[in-house]
Amino acid sequence: MSQQTAYLHRMSERLAQFERSVYELEQRDANDRGASELSAGIEIQRQKLNEMRRAGAELSPETVQSFSSAIDALGARIGREMQKAA
Repeated sequence: MSQQTAYLHRMSERLAQFERSVYELEQRDANDRGASELSAGIEIQRQKLNEMRRAGAELSPETVQSFSSAIDALGARIGREMQKAA
């Protein structure tokens, strides 16, 4: 498995974990607007990940860094929402 393929796989796994966390939030409060916004954010990042997969070897370091930063920010936001819901 190439380094790029491994990176894309790790990011896919992180998005799956985010989805599970948001699902938990939705189960706690079905009317929570924050959870639906997080779901939309996850979907946007999933679409970007799919675009990156299609780009294949053409991924620039800047693209990878930008995506990683977006995933980190989304993870932090989900973490804050989970703390608020606890």
